Amino acid sequence: MPVADALGISLRERMRKKTILNRSTGKLPGEITVSIGIGQYRIGEPVADFFAWADKALYQAKRDGRNRMAREDLMAASDAA
Repeated sequence: MPVADALGISLRERMRKKTILNRSTGKLPGEITVSIGIGQYRIGEPVADFFAWADKALYQAKRDGRNRMAREDLMAASDAA
């Protein structure tokens, strides 16, 4: 398993276990979910391109549902374009 995958899974699990209390109402807002997009930096490319890859992966994760992670290198060619 790539390191980025392991880190993403670990982050999602840690966030899921957190309890956040709304101080003004004293209520719990519900389960915390995290969508994560992972991009891979290619040597020599502009940093903005790296962020664009990660951003596209993030939106793919959001389209796939809550609490998901997507890697740009695993996206279909039509999704990555």
